[in-house]
Amino acid sequence: MQSQDNNRRRRPRTGARFPAVAAALTPILAVSAAQADTFEGGLAPVRVESTTIDDRFTDRRTDPSTASVIRGEDLEGANATNLEQVLRQVPGLTPDVWTGDTLKIKMRGIENQRYMGEDPGVAVIIDGVPVKEDIGRVNIDLDNIESIRVTRGSASYLYGEDALAGAVVITTKRGADMAGFRTEAAAGSHGFRRGLLGAGHAADSFNTYIQASRREADGWHARSDYKAEYLNGKFQYYVDDFSDVTFNFEHGDRYRDEHGTVRGLTQAKEDPRNKGEVRGSFSRNFHVDLARYSATYSRDIGNTGNVMLSTYRFTDETWFWALPMRFDADGNAVNDHDLYSQLRDKEQTQRGIKSEWRAGGDRLAGLAGVDLRANTYDETVEVLNDHRTNPSPASLRTAGTVLGDHTTDETVHAVYGEVKARVAPRWVATLNARHDRINLDHTDYLDERELDRDFNVWSWRTGVVFNATPSADLFAAVSTGFRTPTVGQLFSGAGLDEADGNPDLDPERAVNLELGARTHTWWRGRPVAAEATLFRTERKDFILSSAGQYATSTDEAEARYENIGGARHQGLELSAWAKPTEIVSLRGAYTYLDARFTQYDNFNLALGNSRGDYLGECDDVTLTNPAGEFCTERYDNEGNRIPRASKHTLNLGVDIEPTPRLTVGAESHTVSSWYGDELNTLKVDGHTLFNLVANYQLEPGLGEWRLFGRIDNLTDRTYYTAVYAHSDTNYDGVFDWEDASIIVNPGRTWTAGVAGRF
Repeated sequence: MQSQDNNRRRRPRTGARFPAVAAALTPILAVSAAQADTFEGGLAPVRVESTTIDDRFTDRRTDPSTASVIRGEDLEGANATNLEQVLRQVPGLTPDVWTGDTLKIKMRGIENQRYMGEDPGVAVIIDGVPVKEDIGRVNIDLDNIESIRVTRGSASYLYGEDALAGAVVITTKRGADMAGFRTEAAAGSHGFRRGLLGAGHAADSFNTYIQASRREADGWHARSDYKAEYLNGKFQYYVDDFSDVTFNFEHGDRYRDEHGTVRGLTQAKEDPRNKGEVRGSFSRNFHVDLARYSATYSRDIGNTGNVMLSTYRFTDETWFWALPMRFDADGNAVNDHDLYSQLRDKEQTQRGIKSEWRAGGDRLAGLAGVDLRANTYDETVEVLNDHRTNPSPASLRTAGTVLGDHTTDETVHAVYGEVKARVAPRWVATLNARHDRINLDHTDYLDERELDRDFNVWSWRTGVVFNATPSADLFAAVSTGFRTPTVGQLFSGAGLDEADGNPDLDPERAVNLELGARTHTWWRGRPVAAEATLFRTERKDFILSSAGQYATSTDEAEARYENIGGARHQGLELSAWAKPTEIVSLRGAYTYLDARFTQYDNFNLALGNSRGDYLGECDDVTLTNPAGEFCTERYDNEGNRIPRASKHTLNLGVDIEPTPRLTVGAESHTVSSWYGDELNTLKVDGHTLFNLVANYQLEPGLGEWRLFGRIDNLTDRTYYTAVYAHSDTNYDGVFDWEDASIIVNPGRTWTAGVAGRF
């Protein structure tokens, strides 16, 4: 290959002894070279870096949006057991983290008010495949990541539906970088075990890599064991000096049990591991089968042009228990973590074809793309055990009864493009546009009905970059994001909010404004990089039940999904990296986030059993039997802070290389207080954690061997990873801390292992 794709054959191993430092220096040196062309020898060509298929993100000097890149070397050096341990270095992220290695990626507080299983407003792309996994979580093989690019800010102009807050683009490992054999083994706290075997080969005409891995742990919390097994591979064939074909596959078999939640503040203090006979999490006993296949053809055209064609298929089948039983078949109260009322089985199949053409020049560059998708979503819900929803005999449900059986066919026809122009010697303007035509064809076998709905949605971005000096840029951009209503919201009700469907719903929308500055320079002969971004995202028409998120409908006024919600997310993001000496490198990331509801005027707080008899407004009635009846209190949450989104987040790190073979890293991660509910009544204290990472390269012998270790929460601090609350869940007629679902952090944990390449 030639020109911009030289790295596709073999990436040079410069600085392999210090991979983290080499990875950090690479973009700085590349930018310095580009700066020399621009300010000393004339203007560098204008090129489009945007793509939804490949990972060629090299030149930030003309990028008008905020993005962060994490290389595989950083992941490897961090010895992470969960992707959040690496992503916390990126400002603006507010993820949901459970036990195990599963998380829901969220940005800038968008969708932090939702936690049941909704999509998080972040597009996830793996090797060009848009991955939309069940219940919004991301199941990623940490051992097979080449790079991660995190784009913050509404990004539907490139990625389409659900990119309200941004996108995470993941590229898996390739044979050109992984030639030879690789093996790793590790162990850690609470029964953590990990193993990996991989083999790669690079030749003049092709490269290939195949890998098998397994991660598992018993877990600190009761019933929080998990397991993840993966088999994946990549084959890349060079058709000629200008083109290649790449084939990818991945099979994943995952299992995880409870999230690790306990019920209420008292249990969080007395039984934080939920060892007692206490009702379990909302859902547990998850089984996930994943399969991903893709093929991509790429051809270079000149020095700055390229054409790509990609096709893919991704399947996800997930089945799990849901809704812990409250009453047995005789109406007796139940408090058993092994008794659940529902078995849910969801199967998703995503198929698609994408194609992109790109070209560049001295003053003008362009991108044109086509995105075609044909997805199928099947779901069945049936009663798992005989039970009653309240003490009344009329509420009896019998095991095996089918509660839901439906299929949705989704087709997406989208075109998108980008024009980038150097409008003045130091000014580059960018314009993006995308049009999505989305059709949902829904069949409900239980109700014997067929429904459909079409959406035509435009999304766009416009931005400008000013190369102020040879080492500093100013940028500004406005972009949009959207998300279409779900089938449950449109037609059948989602079951969580107890609201009726509304076929007239409009897509949710977001408009994002960014102003920023970035620099890559040298200070006293040492490299320094920094970026600062002011952002503001206005969300409108986001969909809520007319009674509020997770709120309860009443007999007097049935709840219905409506475009009635609004929110504003604004703040400041800072990131910096420096290498003050040959053996020390520093990094930092800070986020100030003010995320509030701007429209949320009808939230019904249910006191008592929301599946029992409705008595009316709580001010007008008295609950004598909260287990079998309920009342409601109405609230206007406008102006309230969005829950689970801290105002201040600070991540600091230092890496020290006292010897050529030893690297030691220290990290502190601080979050300020946040709320666990939309009423802003349950305030959670902030905390600071300290973590250590070490890597030691053994003397050369039969291959290259590395010893590694990691300690998280060094001071063994107790804090709450997550708090969720929306109603009187213990049926005592009062909403307080005893109604919250709480995940208590397991305290100090460690991991240690050995890795070899030969």
